[in-house]
Amino acid sequence: MSYDLLASVMLLQLALLLLMLVGVFAARLAGHVLTDATRREIREGDNAIGRWLDGEIDEAAAVQVISALGDDAVATIVGGYAGRVEGGRWEDIALLLRATDWFRRVRRRTSSRLWWRRLDSARALSLVAVDADLSLARALLGDRHHVVRLAAFRILGRVPNPELLCEVFKSALDAPPILRRYLFDILQTHDRAVVETVLETLVRIEDHNAVCVALEYVGETADPIYMDAVLELIGANVSDIRAAAAKAVAVFPHRRSATSLLAQLDDVDPDVRETVCDSLGRIGAVEAAAALGGRLGDADRRVRLAAGIALRRVGVPGVRVLRVELERPDSNSDLPLTRYILGLDADALAQHGAVARK
Repeated sequence: MSYDLLASVMLLQLALLLLMLVGVFAARLAGHVLTDATRREIREGDNAIGRWLDGEIDEAAAVQVISALGDDAVATIVGGYAGRVEGGRWEDIALLLRATDWFRRVRRRTSSRLWWRRLDSARALSLVAVDADLSLARALLGDRHHVVRLAAFRILGRVPNPELLCEVFKSALDAPPILRRYLFDILQTHDRAVVETVLETLVRIEDHNAVCVALEYVGETADPIYMDAVLELIGANVSDIRAAAAKAVAVFPHRRSATSLLAQLDDVDPDVRETVCDSLGRIGAVEAAAALGGRLGDADRRVRLAAGIALRRVGVPGVRVLRVELERPDSNSDLPLTRYILGLDADALAQHGAVARK
C-alpha cells in the first residue's frame, strides 16, 4: 500500500513538473509572438508617419493607422521620433499623435488605479503635452507614487507653468542629492520662471539647508540676476552658508566677486577658507595672488592645497608667488606641497580642480 502511495506521489510530481515546463514554453512562445507582432506594428506606424511627412497620405489616414496599433508599439514609435526629430517637425508629429485613439487612452489613464498606467501616461505627456494638458500634469505631479511624480516633472519641459515650476524648486530644497540633480536639470530649461522663488529662499537665513540648496542651484544656472544675493551671503553668520556662497560666486568672474571672497580668506572655518581659495582661482583673481600666498602656511592641509592650486590657476603672478615661497629662508609655507603644486601639469591641475568642486 505504501509503495502504491509513493508511486502516485512521484507520478503527480512528474506531471506537475511537465505542466510547469509546458507553461514556461508556452509563455516564451507567446512572448516571441507578441514581440514579432509589436515589431510589425512599429514598422507600420513608422511607415505611416513617414508617408504622412512626405505628403503621400493625409492626416486622417495616418491617424487611422496609428489608432489601430497597440500601446507598446505607439510608445516605442513616439520615443523613437522624439529622439530623432526636433523643433517644428516634431511638433507636427506630436499634434498628429494627439489626434489618435492612443492619446485618448493616455489622457484617460492619468487617473487609472494602476500606477504603471499613470506612469506610462506621464511619460507620454512629457513628449506630446500642450498647455491644455496642464490639469493632467498637476494631478500627476501630486501622484502618491514617486516614480509617477518623477516622470511627471518632465511634462513641465513642454508646459512650463511658472506656478508648478516654483513647486518643483521647493521640492528640490528637501530632495536627496540625486533627485535634486534631476529637478535642477528640469528647472534650468525655464530658470527665469523661478527667479523670485529662488531670491526669496536666499534670504531665509534661518533655514540653512534651503539657502545652501538654493546657492547650489544658482551655481548651476550662473544667472547674473542672483549675483548680488550671493555676494551678500558670503559674509553670513552661518559657516555652511558662507561656504556655499563662496562656491556659488565662482560662476560670477567679477571684481566684486574677488573683493567679497578676499574678505573671507581668513575665515575661522577651514571649509570656508578652502572654498574661498578654490573660487578665487576659478575666477582668475590675479589681485588675490599675494593673499593666497599667505594661505600656503594654513593650519589645514586642504586649505594649503586649495591655495596652491588657485595660485596656479591665476597664472604667472600666482606661479611667481609659489616660487618665491620656495626660495624664502623664513617661509612658513608647506614647502613639499608647494613643490608638488609647481610640478603639476595641466591635466593634473584640472583633475585637482574637478575633485575640489565635488
